[in-house]
Amino acid sequence: MDYWIAAICVYVSLASVTLIPSIRNLIGKVPLHPGGSSFSDSDYFSEHTRKQLEQHFTRIQGTLRFWKKKAVIYTSFHYYCVVWTILSSWAVPLIGAITPQDGNSNAKWLLVTISSHVALSLSFHRGLKVAEGMKAFRLGESEFYDLYLSTGQKVAKVSRKGFYKR
Repeated sequence: MDYWIAAICVYVSLASVTLIPSIRNLIGKVPLHPGGSSFSDSDYFSEHTRKQLEQHFTRIQGTLRFWKKKAVIYTSFHYYCVVWTILSSWAVPLIGAITPQDGNSNAKWLLVTISSHVALSLSFHRGLKVAEGMKAFRLGESEFYDLYLSTGQKVAKVSRKGFYKR
């Protein structure tokens, strides 16, 4: 077998295998990581207030899961596109330079395969606005967790004055 055909097979295999995490994130569930102790472990809340905070957090968990899933999907596909764009921008000129000038069509097919793959990836990246989506969902997730943490810290300061204990 021609080594250019083998290179095409290796490239297509690597591109397919590295796309699997993005597909897995698209199909599967993404777990939430609350990040430490929650309202239930806080000494600053009364039992009634703790129960209200936990119920509120339970109600918004669906939205958090949506944000987290979208952020993970956009992030994994963004990095897939970035890595393959960088690799191909390095590989195409190199392959073009070492390609025999006798008109070997298999070498040209390798270049076409690489270029087509990257063009398709970039068109999806641009058309689906992956970079903007990744930033937006990460920002929403980050703002929620900042609010979640600051609520506990503000309550700790206020509760020393006796406002939250019943």
